Amino acid sequence: MTQRSQVPIQPLQRGDPPMLGDVMLRGRLASSDAGVVFAGQLVDEPVAVVMLSEGAEADSFARARFQEAGAALSDAEPGGVLAGEQDAGVAPWFAVPAGEGWIGGIGRSESLLAAVTLADIAPVGQVSGPEFRPHWFRRRGAGSWRLWPLPWPASLTAAARWTLVAAFGLMVAIASVALWIAVLIFHTQPLAPRPPEVNKTTLPPPAPMTLPKPSHKPSSAPGRSTAPPTSRGTGGVPIPPIV
Repeated sequence: MTQRSQVPIQPLQRGDPPMLGDVMLRGRLASSDAGVVFAGQLVDEPVAVVMLSEGAEADSFARARFQEAGAALSDAEPGGVLAGEQDAGVAPWFAVPAGEGWIGGIGRSESLLAAVTLADIAPVGQVSGPEFRPHWFRRRGAGSWRLWPLPWPASLTAAARWTLVAAFGLMVAIASVALWIAVLIFHTQPLAPRPPEVNKTTLPPPAPMTLPKPSHKPSSAPGRSTAPPTSRGTGGVPIPPIV
């Protein structure tokens, strides 16, 4: 048994991110009002990831103290901070070396979270009165995170493997039953009747159209005078024309 297994790793809870940046998360190491400490893996190196809680991330002063503590740790200890994210839309986090048995990573993470809750400030005078707690101490879940597409888990337990196998088998069974039902439905339906054929009768060709010929009246030849028509009076005596 290695020393790294001395600190138990709790499974991730619902709402915990499976991955932060390039760090694959394996489980939880510790949690407090200020944040959550995860056991992660950055490439081939184990790291401890400390992330603000959902209550602390909503406090601008808590975020500022956390970021200042991370910058101070990076300046005081070269390589003390291996990765991190300080985007305003998500909860800030830092990845620190895990150390032997995760002890070093938990110690560095607790020092960063102590700056958030002001636990690193020594009391002035004799301690008395009620204990100080921030207004967001009950919201201890992991802060907001952003990740797309979701990564495939690096390691699966026996229960997780059987869950994936059962889900895949159920999906195949449902698809097979649906296909079988569709085949039965289309196979038992009667064929649609064919539309009646239209009798094509041969129509006679249309009769040719004949246009009426224009009537031409004979015109008198030039140089000839035509006598006016004579009229007959009573009794059939011709009446001479009036000159």
